Amino acid sequence: MDKYITINNEDYLILDEIIIDDTKYVYLSKENDEKSLIIQKVVIKDTIEHLVNLDSTEEYKKAFQKFIEQK
Repeated sequence: MDKYITINNEDYLILDEIIIDDTKYVYLSKENDEKSLIIQKVVIKDTIEHLVNLDSTEEYKKAFQKFIEQK
């Protein structure tokens, strides 16, 4: 069964979760749109996982590279 998450009232398929340097990154895409890749990182607040935007272009490049290496 595929796992989905809703962001801004849009459903995204969870493609993968990868831990890089003790940070979990979540890779998302709209189901029928391969070009809609979104990478979010997980921040834990009050024991609850929250998805947040990446801090920089460099962080995005690092996370994207790890995603490609795993495929």
